[in-house]
Amino acid sequence: KSAIERYKGFCRAMADSGLEVDPELVFEGSYANDGGWKSAYNLTMSMLRRKKRPTALVCANDYLALGAVAALREAGVRVPEEIAVIGHDDSVLSRFSVPRLTTVAQPMYEAGAAAVQILQTAIGGQQAARTITLPCTLVVRESCGGAAKAGYDEEGGVEM
Repeated sequence: KSAIERYKGFCRAMADSGLEVDPELVFEGSYANDGGWKSAYNLTMSMLRRKKRPTALVCANDYLALGAVAALREAGVRVPEEIAVIGHDDSVLSRFSVPRLTTVAQPMYEAGAAAVQILQTAIGGQQAARTITLPCTLVVRESCGGAAKAGYDEEGGVEM
């Protein structure tokens, strides 16, 4: 469900910016950490053989983004000068990749606290919320090209 919600959010953001989502440039791959990296690597290599190339890759998690960055680098495509890349989850690896990965950070502590609250409510016999939406934070680093203009915080990113 998380991947679907992230895709819907991507589509909303594109529409809010007056941009259309080109179905030819939307790829679906494995969401798993290790399989995701390889899946994104292979999909990116395949995408690079097409005439139509995107200016940016928005990946559903950081492992997918790192696989895409590896493929782009191997193919001689400069990130972010030729293609920008963004991930999701603000994994530890995103802070140490080259270039450092722009990502979307989730409020993990708040998510855990909300899960405990839902569980306590359900245990108490009351109707518990089925869905809770928490705000995310864009952490701008080198892979999108924006960090050079903004400077870094102590975690290696610029919160927007």
